[in-house]
Amino acid sequence: MLASYQHANHLYTIPTFQINHHHVKEFVTELGTFHQAFADCFVRPEPRTQFYHYMVGQFSHLERKSIEPIAVNVLGKEPVRAMQRMVSDAVWDVPKLLGTYHSMVGNELGEPDGVLMFDESRICQKRRLFSWCGPPILWDNRQG
Repeated sequence: MLASYQHANHLYTIPTFQINHHHVKEFVTELGTFHQAFADCFVRPEPRTQFYHYMVGQFSHLERKSIEPIAVNVLGKEPVRAMQRMVSDAVWDVPKLLGTYHSMVGNELGEPDGVLMFDESRICQKRRLFSWCGPPILWDNRQG
């Protein structure tokens, strides 16, 4: 799926990846390690386990990534309600969860004086007016 400003005839190429069973196995191991960092954000072990299965489902081939298709795909028909309860009723320590995640991102990407920026303005429509944090800027067919 291409972004709205990209077309099939542009020179932008999407890289191809050669993924095999070994890579998938490594990914599942890494996902388990990532999940362990959040273990103490849950009061009970059941929601903690459901959280892991939910993350696995988010990385699955499913077209719809809502609770029911994820639960059925990852665990079978029975535990659908258990995963629904994890999202709606389970006690999570949200500030701790967010703090843990922010620390992980900071440790991986952070520098004491660093800034991480995302810029989606590389290819713009002709004569489009842009304004972020300053005066409006008129761009005329700029391509990065």
